[in-house]
Amino acid sequence: MINVSIIVPVRNGEAFLYKSIKNLIHCTSYSDEIIYVDDNSTDQSLKILKEMQKLHRRIIIKRNPGMGLVDALNHGVDSSTNDWIARFDVDDEYPEDRLKEQKRFINLNVVAIFCDYEFRGANDEYLGKVPSPVFDEAIKVSFQRSQRTPHPGALFSKESFYKVGGYLKSDFPVEDLSLWVRMSREGKIISVPKSLLYYRLHSNSVTAKKRESIENKKNLILKKYLYF
Repeated sequence: MINVSIIVPVRNGEAFLYKSIKNLIHCTSYSDEIIYVDDNSTDQSLKILKEMQKLHRRIIIKRNPGMGLVDALNHGVDSSTNDWIARFDVDDEYPEDRLKEQKRFINLNVVAIFCDYEFRGANDEYLGKVPSPVFDEAIKVSFQRSQRTPHPGALFSKESFYKVGGYLKSDFPVEDLSLWVRMSREGKIISVPKSLLYYRLHSNSVTAKKRESIENKKNLILKKYLYF
């Protein structure tokens, strides 16, 4: 059996934590570990995590020793004990078979596994589906044309993660794209053609202004890592 370490960064996520924890308990097996990394929250997030940890021993709580998402993610990976890392976000939702479906595709040549995803509104209404490229070469092309490799739907090799240097603060806010492009040199990146992530759109979701910043940074990352 392949055991997985789930990494969930949390910054002021009190509105989503109870639902998130319930969802993750159903998505994972008893041999998986669930690591919530508190990124200097100022709300009740840490209190809720400690409360829920008493009920679910698989929950591991870590405090970000640095500041920001990249430091939180790297600390989560450093704290993990398994060879495969699964990214989850506190405000998204996942079907119970997410990891079961992705684990089926793990082999020596694969370094990362993605999935299709759906957009859901604040009241859980369906807002559309984004299919991901299935095979390695198609995914590499998609790096240049669109962002169809959702970060909170990724399952990736920890060994490959460390080989390429992990998440880089210099590449934020597209630290995930940077990681996938670098990891694609180490092995295959594939995707499960099934919706295994329900991406939640709400008032704190990425704004149009942030999307513009992300797009500009994305172009710089592609030039940095793909065109050399």
